Amino acid sequence: GGKIHFLLYTQMQHVWMNFRASWWQADEQPRVMHLNAYDSGTQTMGDYTPIFCTFSGFRLKDRPDTGSAGMLKQIWDYRETHGRKPEELGRYSIDMESIPDAIVSAKKKKQMYDKYANPEYERDLATERLGLAVYYPGWEPGGGLAFGPDVWDRSLSVINPLWDVEKPAPKSWTKWRSIDPGDSKITCCAWFAIGPAKAWWGEIVTVRVLYRLLYEKNMLSATSAKKIISMSHNHAVLEVIDQDEETGNMYQYHREVQSGEAFYEDIMDSRVARRKEQGQEIRDIYGRYGLINIQAASCLIHIPGSYRCR
Repeated sequence: GGKIHFLLYTQMQHVWMNFRASWWQADEQPRVMHLNAYDSGTQTMGDYTPIFCTFSGFRLKDRPDTGSAGMLKQIWDYRETHGRKPEELGRYSIDMESIPDAIVSAKKKKQMYDKYANPEYERDLATERLGLAVYYPGWEPGGGLAFGPDVWDRSLSVINPLWDVEKPAPKSWTKWRSIDPGDSKITCCAWFAIGPAKAWWGEIVTVRVLYRLLYEKNMLSATSAKKIISMSHNHAVLEVIDQDEETGNMYQYHREVQSGEAFYEDIMDSRVARRKEQGQEIRDIYGRYGLINIQAASCLIHIPGSYRCR
């Protein structure tokens, strides 16, 4: 006499509401609103209304609330249990090698090992991270450089300035700029520096710092290029005026004079660099206003070896 309701995570919230339920079978994709809807439907169904989540801890594209930053990971770590006590949560995991061959064949396991874990093969960072969730019983990180509110500690993550922040960084330090334009969204430019190697407590150590940051909304490429040069204690000079033969538009081309800070390299998000704004690629627009040596950053980072997470 029971009923099974099949629902989609893409359905409107009201579809999930206003029916009784005594158990729920979910995967790695539910949102908090789905959990809240289920809890609402269990109120008159007795004390035992379990949720069964069978999943791998990978991150879905365009879903920052999945993977290691997701709701299920928070429940798994007992950080946010949504009213459940830790003793009410059962956690079970299994890696690929431990699955019976009757379910996943030995040949398929070997293919998975070579793809995600075999240290004899190089693989991009995205594949390494995915392997944490689909080969090992782990969680795919949502990002590499983001500090969540639960791990951010200013005393550990921020150091006192190593020089007067109103003045240029020391000339002996190697410097980079990393740019992610956003025009109507967020434009970000980060200044990084690596100091000369020094001996500390018997070891040769180098200091790596993020020492300056531009993070603003609604900045055109031309505006942010000028501001990046100015914040670097440099200035731009006019090099040439040229005309576009097709449109007839006149363009001024500038060059940054790195009199304050000299940079080893400027890099830009490769997906954004090729995007067009006013008929020109964004990287070329930055070049017209003085940042002439911008390199498109690779989206693939090859790291020898593999993660060991067991």
